[in-house]
Amino acid sequence: MTLRTRQIFDFYWPLMLTSQMMTLAAPIINLGLGRSAQPAVQLAAYAVGFGLLVLLNSPLFPLVQTVAVMATGPASRRDLWRRGLTMGSAICAFELLLALSPGGDELIARLMGSTPAVSDLAQKVILVQSPIPLLLPIRSFYYALFMRHRNTRIITQSTATRLALLSAIIFGALGFGHLPGAVLGASSLTLGILTETLYVSWRGRRLLRHRAPGIDELHLDGPVSWRALAGFITPLMISTITWSAMRPVVNAVIGRGADPDLAQAGFGFVFPLLVLFASPLWSFQGTAVVLVKEKGDLPVLFRFGAATMAIFAAAIACFAWTPLRSLIVHGAYSLTPELASYVVPGLMLIPLHPFVLGTRSITQGFLMGQRRTRVIGWASVLRLALVAAVGFHVIRAFPGVNGAFLGTLLLIAGDSAETAIELAALGRVWRRMAPALAPARSAATLLLVLLVPLLSCSRATEDMVPLPGGSFKMGDSFTEGGLTERPVHEVQLSPFLLARHEVTVDQFRAFMEDTGGLTTAETARAAGGAADSAPCWFRPGFPQTGGHPVVCVSWHDAVAYCNWRSRREGRRPCYREKNGRVLCDFTAGGYRLPTEAEWEFAASAGGQRRRHPWGDGPPVVGGAPAANLADSSAQRVGAAPAHWFGYDDGAAWTASVGSYAANALGIHGLGGNVREWCWDLLDGSGYESGPAVDPTGAPKGPWRACRGGSWAGPPDEARVAARGGLPPDSTSLRVGFRLARSVR
Repeated sequence: MTLRTRQIFDFYWPLMLTSQMMTLAAPIINLGLGRSAQPAVQLAAYAVGFGLLVLLNSPLFPLVQTVAVMATGPASRRDLWRRGLTMGSAICAFELLLALSPGGDELIARLMGSTPAVSDLAQKVILVQSPIPLLLPIRSFYYALFMRHRNTRIITQSTATRLALLSAIIFGALGFGHLPGAVLGASSLTLGILTETLYVSWRGRRLLRHRAPGIDELHLDGPVSWRALAGFITPLMISTITWSAMRPVVNAVIGRGADPDLAQAGFGFVFPLLVLFASPLWSFQGTAVVLVKEKGDLPVLFRFGAATMAIFAAAIACFAWTPLRSLIVHGAYSLTPELASYVVPGLMLIPLHPFVLGTRSITQGFLMGQRRTRVIGWASVLRLALVAAVGFHVIRAFPGVNGAFLGTLLLIAGDSAETAIELAALGRVWRRMAPALAPARSAATLLLVLLVPLLSCSRATEDMVPLPGGSFKMGDSFTEGGLTERPVHEVQLSPFLLARHEVTVDQFRAFMEDTGGLTTAETARAAGGAADSAPCWFRPGFPQTGGHPVVCVSWHDAVAYCNWRSRREGRRPCYREKNGRVLCDFTAGGYRLPTEAEWEFAASAGGQRRRHPWGDGPPVVGGAPAANLADSSAQRVGAAPAHWFGYDDGAAWTASVGSYAANALGIHGLGGNVREWCWDLLDGSGYESGPAVDPTGAPKGPWRACRGGSWAGPPDEARVAARGGLPPDSTSLRVGFRLARSVR
């Protein structure tokens, strides 16, 4: 009899709820860690430690499907029980060795690129969770019995019990402060799995005593040798090992970026959500293993799966692509502004994953039922190789890339490649798969439709920080500046995006090579007969690499770059010239220079009252230099006089962007390195009194505004409120620019 939709639903929905609750564990633990002391360190340590544990325990994950297919009677169940516990004991011993060995934390640091504080705490996480490999084979054995009996509701009940206990522990004990947050989270998961295992053991033994229907197929029963077990499970183990290796590999990739702690913490936040939202689609694997018995069953399951994928993708998009995202990230998880803005690009990719994962799960389940598991192993190996090769290449080329975005994109791309390989194998197994694959093709088409606008919205977002806007006091609150910085007045800003770093030499070079034009400095040099050695953007007269901020660019050069970048990415340019004047359309979606108000809002970390972008004191944060300023490094080589006495930032001239700590919003370089062009005209007078909404400067004036300190400037320029300006056609060795975009 052909499979019916109702049968699929009755079997699938308890497994779906189970997968959802199983993957809820990590976000719940992250929810607690976000409220602990040093949340970034705790999140990163748990992400690294738990990621390694998932990798080490992954050979045990296919036991559920293996027992469901091979445990056909008492003899086969007995052999599978013994062999599963043997595997679990070996893995437990290895985890204890890693957790207790003196060099374990150093090994973790080398593998994952983690800081000493994170790797030491990750070793403790591994120790606390080392009993889990002994529990997983027992739980898997009874899970498979429930699936063969087609009573998947028992699995849901056991998972709910584990989740309730885990939540009670993490939120009940976190406030006492006796254990680090990461260790407490690991303890809650271990105790939860122990409780779950005891529950399923009790229920499973009752089923065996009563010889529940569907469990035994005595005509197929017989001993299961290590060789027979290995022939079926080894490719599946390879698949789960490589899948589990994805998170450590991605952590190793992004850990080699410019800010490893922020990258690993950001990906550690996004990854559990990606798994949580896509986890209901995992259940199609077990559903296909048990329910697909006849030729006509697979098309029915594919049609049911395609509808389910679309429903889940739409639901996830409501979280990831709407204001609800900010409500949850800022409200529920209480992330710092820097971490909250960092995870947004990664979150926006999550709605694409269900289509890939659902199609892959159905395909793998059918291949397992046919006992053709080799292609699953090969496809997973190719996926991991692809992710590693592409990931390390990208991080070497772009060390400042957003780790949460890169990690999520690598995972989805790798899963897509694996799914394509397995679908090709599925077509060979069953020649008449065109009707069955029609829903999968529809899902792929919808995926492409969603992917195009998403990538259009997220291009270059790894370097753009979303700022919420709001009200703040603009001007010199410390009464240290001149009249141009007064009066202090209320400003209301709309949401906008600001570049995490200044525009670099390499980025500006791409613009010049594409347009074939000359900058203002080059044009003036040619017209005036100046020497070819005169300073310009590619030869400022001091050492620079492609990652340094570009200098010797005029305000007009910066405007031209903004329009070029906008057109290159398919955005509507903001700037146009009319009657010799440059006009800006702030409603356009293209790149532009920030206004003075936007720059000051970002430099003050969202409107806080502070003297400098790093704070009110000396330019030191956490014992490290906070900005590239005119200090003893510059004086030693004769680059500039030392205005900041007793301070050494290690850079005589400009420094690579991102070399110093970001402010609370995740933006680098606002306090030093180079001054930055802004949009506003300056007429030498102060601000207008009274409140202002999205101010854009004076109606006319001889100068364009420059903001921020620089590698050769006086200390006064590094104040948040300090204003200065230059003629728009002038250039300077200490002036560059960064990009902004409106959010409308």
